[in-house]
Formats: sequence, C-alpha cells, structure tokens
Amino acid sequence: MNITLRKASVVQNRIREILSTIHTSAEVLLNQFEDPDALIKESRATFQKNMKDRIDLQEALYGIRKLAGAANQAAGINDLLTDVAKIEKQRSSYEKLGGLQPRLSSILIEGKINHLKERKDDSTFYDSEFQTGVLAKEEIDEFIAKSQALRTEEQKLKDQLLELNFKTEINLDPTTERILSSWAVL
Repeated sequence: MNITLRKASVVQNRIREILSTIHTSAEVLLNQFEDPDALIKESRATFQKNMKDRIDLQEALYGIRKLAGAANQAAGINDLLTDVAKIEKQRSSYEKLGGLQPRLSSILIEGKINHLKERKDDSTFYDSEFQTGVLAKEEIDEFIAKSQALRTEEQKLKDQLLELNFKTEINLDPTTERILSSWAVL
C-alpha cells in the first residue's frame, strides 16, 4: 500500500498516541477475596498482549520513519528543509537588525556634544553622555528589505515542501499495513 509523506506523518503521530495508551504493568493488586492465581494469570496475559502490541506498533512506526527518511532524501526534501532553516535564521537576524535605531545626524550629534560641554560640573556622570546608533537609516532599511525578501523566499520553499509531502509516496510492507489496519490507523 502506498501512502503520501503527509499521510505517513499523520500515521506516525497516531501510532505515538496509541503507544502512549498501552500500559505494560507487570504487577497486580491481590486481595483475600479473589483467586490470586487467576488474577496473576490474567494480568500476565494482558501484559504479554500489550508488549506484543507495543513492539508491533514500534516496528511499524520506525519502519515508516525509515521509509519516509529515504523518500525525503530521494525527493530533495532534506535539502529543502536545510534551506528553510538557514533562511529562517538569516531572516531572524535581518529582522533584529531592522529594528535598530539609526545614527543621529551629524548636526544633532554636534549639538548634543556642545550641550554636554557647556553643562556645569554639578551634573551626574549619567547625564554626561548620550547614545546613538552607528548605522545610517538607509542601511537599516536594507536590512528590512532583505528580511522581507527572505520571508518571500522562505514561503516559496515551504510551498515546495508542502507539494512534495503530498506528492511523494512510500510503500508500506504487508506486515506494517496489517498492524496499522488492526488498530484502525489506516
């Protein structure tokens, strides 16, 4: 049976959900009113069934993961994911740079420095300095434009990924198909 990578992702999530509900307790509470041998036998049988179910589902889960990994590589999805991650980091950096304060104008800097020089000596040290950015507004605007261009490029790559996830298929082996059908996952 063939399923798309998108469906494989949904199936893997469903298997994880099911696995989280299968308990493998190897203990039983006994009391004076019930047959201890019957309770132990029943709990042991439940434990063994649950262990078999867990192992089967884990085999299916990691079999699908292996097939999806190979399909991701063959379809170029791994490379696209790397490109998206790189672009996200670059875009984030440019967005931060786009939020910087620009350098004050030379006239304003000169005026502030003259104002500081003319102050009386009774002012505090804190009042004897000021801060300015070091980049021109045009440079900061370039960072903003670069961030927006990267956002567009990122979205194009994500659209390609989505398309590949819906087009690329993996072939489930009969055992995995049987296990997943028995759990109503397919």
